[in-house]
Amino acid sequence: MPRICSGSDGLEWQRVKQLIRTVFAREANVEILICSYNQTVQIPPKCQIIEVKGNIFSAPQDFSLVHSTSADFAMSGGIGLQFKCKFGQVSELLKQNKHIGNVAVLKDNNRYIYNLITKERSHEKCTYPALYYALMSMREHVEQNNVTKLAIPRFGGDIDRLSWLRVRNIVEFVFCNNAVEIIAYVYDPPEVVRRRSRDSRSRSRTLESMVNRMSLSRDFP
Repeated sequence: MPRICSGSDGLEWQRVKQLIRTVFAREANVEILICSYNQTVQIPPKCQIIEVKGNIFSAPQDFSLVHSTSADFAMSGGIGLQFKCKFGQVSELLKQNKHIGNVAVLKDNNRYIYNLITKERSHEKCTYPALYYALMSMREHVEQNNVTKLAIPRFGGDIDRLSWLRVRNIVEFVFCNNAVEIIAYVYDPPEVVRRRSRDSRSRSRTLESMVNRMSLSRDFP
């Protein structure tokens, strides 16, 4: 049992304990275990995560950049393609022979480019465990090289369909004991880009509908 009535009721525990002893004094083979609850103190994480709208490549030059990719470093679309175009060195990344749960690192002047390996092939999807272990690998490099500033995108928010809230919690957990400043960039594309994307999806649906109608007309003359 807990310390009965010793919380919000405000009774003195020593008197309560004596009362319990009196009540059960004549009972044979009664063992009473008193559980004492110690309230844990929530210690805020040392890392600071700030979310801002913008492109990760607009981060200050003293911030190391982070993104997730596949072990084949195809990086054929999205933010991966932007990293590939900006920093290249794919052969150097492949030479490091990293796989799921690891991190491939490039040096860019006084900062680092962290490539988190969260899947083997580009067509596969990232998972929370893969991201966690890749972040752990990156943390080791961060600690060894005294990195204190990181710029990250919203990992897994496009084709991988990961929840940003869960991803943020993982990042915060991994770096909870590190005094690291982390800026999470939320890319908000210009309206013209969003409109083109909507038009592209609309054309795709129209084409799919036409193909289906043509297929039905052949099957049912």
